[in-house]
Amino acid sequence: MYTLRSDDYFPHREDAVALAFREPQEPFPEHTHDFNEIFIVDGGSGLHVLNDFPYTINCGMCFYINASDRHLFEQVDDLRLVNILYRPSDNFTFIKNFTHLLPTPDDGCVWNISPTLKKALKSLLDEMRQETSPVPLIEQCRQETLFLRILLLLHQGRYRISHSDSNQDKLQQILLYLQQNPLDEVNWEALAERFYITPRTLHRQFLSHTGQTPQKYLNTLRLNRAKYQIQSSDDTLTEIAFACGFSDSNNFSTSFKKAFGISPSQLRKSLHYN
Repeated sequence: MYTLRSDDYFPHREDAVALAFREPQEPFPEHTHDFNEIFIVDGGSGLHVLNDFPYTINCGMCFYINASDRHLFEQVDDLRLVNILYRPSDNFTFIKNFTHLLPTPDDGCVWNISPTLKKALKSLLDEMRQETSPVPLIEQCRQETLFLRILLLLHQGRYRISHSDSNQDKLQQILLYLQQNPLDEVNWEALAERFYITPRTLHRQFLSHTGQTPQKYLNTLRLNRAKYQIQSSDDTLTEIAFACGFSDSNNFSTSFKKAFGISPSQLRKSLHYN
């Protein structure tokens, strides 16, 4: 594992903020940084493994990554990311102590943003991409001010479950809930009621947004988690199947091969061979 260095990503040594657009994001091995980042999924999908926890990511998801975090990307499909890179707060010249605008450990680092918020963020990001002043200190002030506005917008726009949210917003909340609780037994009618959406609309939104039924999407999350466990642990395949929510090891093996084109035992053998 290696560390990404700020000298390679920040245009000037005095810059405290930088942008990076991954269009597309290619598979990328596990790494850390000497800077922090916020990344927003602008399109496509993939598997993002953060500190050994796999997330199936899709458009509208937002991750807060600390410098010490370990993460990687794989199984990408036209994955497009917007990365907002920033140094520790003591490297900023014009703004200080913005940590209250970042999620606490109890809040979690994974969020969803609505299409409305995404549009507002795009406007600020487009503005940040433009260098408008030839005076370095003034340009630095402008960049840091825009960064503060982005943090504030994200802080204000994090989801709150309500009756007034659009069906698409509610779906994003449900996707995030499933990402964070992939092993829970799910009563889909109860889950729909919890997020103020009808079961029929929930099913239709899943098909439209993910191309999968709710249960198939949940199974995909579990299979991705199982695949990562096979690759990164010495647990038996039966232990992994049960730990990832599959009560029948034969069903697990069949579903796994259908999803990845290789059985769990074949994957485990290939890892030992390599």
